[in-house]
Amino acid sequence: MNRIVLFALILIISSSCNRKIQRGNGLKEIPFKINCDKLTHLIGDGVDSQIGTIVCDDIIFSYDYGLYSNSKPESMIESFSKSFYAYHHSKFFDAIFIDKRMIETFKDSVQIMKVDNQIVDEKYIINCKDCNATAYLKFNDITFLYPFIVNDKVVMNQRKFDIDRTIISDYYKKVYISKEGKCSGVFIAPLGKPTRNRKKNKLSVSTTHLPTSRLKKIFESIDFK
Repeated sequence: MNRIVLFALILIISSSCNRKIQRGNGLKEIPFKINCDKLTHLIGDGVDSQIGTIVCDDIIFSYDYGLYSNSKPESMIESFSKSFYAYHHSKFFDAIFIDKRMIETFKDSVQIMKVDNQIVDEKYIINCKDCNATAYLKFNDITFLYPFIVNDKVVMNQRKFDIDRTIISDYYKKVYISKEGKCSGVFIAPLGKPTRNRKKNKLSVSTTHLPTSRLKKIFESIDFK
């Protein structure tokens, strides 16, 4: 009886953070690593991914592991990465005098080191009067400054969340902590060209629990198996 009550409580609380989880259909091993002293798991009814709810010690999380896991809130570096592969790469290679026939060959060799929502007093590789942000792009061991126009919504995400992004082998991990006491979480996804990674699983784990140092440590412990 206690387990039934606990699972019902889990679903009610977690639904505010992940609307896809509505009911459970039994127990199953979770598809990722997480550092907990005590773990309870309830798998949900996912269509194109494995979804579920877990209690890690005393904190309730919802997760989504699959091709279409929720990546929001979008960070500036994620937003620029999408637009870089869509169209910025052509301007970038043209500015550094790379033959157009070689663009597809070199496109995945560009590293987006960091992105700032400001214009710096340094030399850019292209001119852009209306640009309000800077991307630091590394190619052939040289770092180039590339100006662009950042989306206002993405800038607002930086104000509402503390967002940390780290590289893990061929994947990156984004930990986002709400400054407003709302949904916090972690998102793990492959690096590189978005079209190439469409068939690779991503992981989203989130909670409405108030931010604490313990919560951040749990997020940092999460990784693919």
